[in-house]
Amino acid sequence: MKLSFSTLGCPEWTMDEVCEKGTLYGYQGVEIRGIHGELNLTRCPALGPDRRKDTLALCTAAGLQIAALGTSVKLCLPDQGDRESNWADGRRAIDLAAALGTDKIRVFGGQIPEGVAFADAEGWVVQGLKRLGDYAAPRRVFVLLETHDSFIRTDVVRGVMEKVGSEWVRVLWDVHHPFRMGGESIRESWENIGRYVAHTHFKDSRATDGEGHQLTLMGEGDVPVREALAVLKAGGYHGYLSLEWEKRWHPELPDATVAFPQYVEKMREYLSQLP
Repeated sequence: MKLSFSTLGCPEWTMDEVCEKGTLYGYQGVEIRGIHGELNLTRCPALGPDRRKDTLALCTAAGLQIAALGTSVKLCLPDQGDRESNWADGRRAIDLAAALGTDKIRVFGGQIPEGVAFADAEGWVVQGLKRLGDYAAPRRVFVLLETHDSFIRTDVVRGVMEKVGSEWVRVLWDVHHPFRMGGESIRESWENIGRYVAHTHFKDSRATDGEGHQLTLMGEGDVPVREALAVLKAGGYHGYLSLEWEKRWHPELPDATVAFPQYVEKMREYLSQLP
């Protein structure tokens, strides 16, 4: 298993800074979720047609692989026009991934709007994933549904995967969400979606009063990260363990220059202790 980080944790860094610090801290991959303040990847100058070769050369020189592209595509939208717009964004992201030589994009099921029946929302997600999967297949890009929003619970995600039935549609297991917000054990999550997992997100947190939580540096919370690593290894997972440090959404968090190297140190410790 390899270590990567999402650029969500360093939203203002340029691609040069991403590559320089990524290799300095000991990462093997980078998950691109915005560059230098721009969240829409198809609008990032560093990923434009005239600069892609330079960006890829930077990554190669730094020893970093582009592990995945993180999009904002959402699928459970009641309005047909909104769904069509998000599918178009997804197709553009698939084309960009293929051009950059990476084989994964992340999409969201999204939050089911109030008053919308689950069956309807699930149907929209299944429809969107089928369409994106069909588009992605000849380009050899996987479309990953993240355990997020109304699709945090892994039994729900498993049901979606079974209905989609495409080898090019898989799951991004954000280990934190089903445990913290869904109340699932690591074993339950893996039993539900393990066969579909193609990428992972890791972060740590501790529970606060009520149903809240506080994000922490890796190892300072109570998310069962070691158990997750153990089931991934036992399940034959060889992909990335990607740090999703949510600095963009939580500016009060410690800087990436603190969190990124600390994650590498802690995860290497955990991995070294696996049987």
